Amino acid sequence: TAGVSTEQQAQHEWLSMRQDDPGLSPAGAAQLKLLQKHAMKLPRKSGCSRYKIVSSPMRRACQTAKALVEVLACSGVDVQSELCEVGGVYSTQADANGQFQKVRGNAMLSSQISQEFGFNTGSLPASGPWDGGKGFECI
Repeated sequence: TAGVSTEQQAQHEWLSMRQDDPGLSPAGAAQLKLLQKHAMKLPRKSGCSRYKIVSSPMRRACQTAKALVEVLACSGVDVQSELCEVGGVYSTQADANGQFQKVRGNAMLSSQISQEFGFNTGSLPASGPWDGGKGFECI
């Protein structure tokens, strides 16, 4: 029936759209605006005036952390590779049979994260993968 996908079709569609290290989606940007509104209330509600933000090196996590730094007037963000999503940064390629295979993706370099976001990347290696060499998750 129209609009109904099998699990295999849904997985195929998802894998065909896989990006190495995507930024925030439109839905993620909308959620971030809500998070910023709530974060503005944090100093008053918590009584705290100092915050430490720790982020994954993934692009969308860095975008989120940067927005929170601006709202909370933090001194910066520490980027930790251990906070990367399972499987790290990867994309997919279809083989001759139309089956998707994982390929190592392109992560931002530590220097790129530092330049683009102004974050402390001292604990990161110079380049990814940010999964600590654990390898890909199963698909």
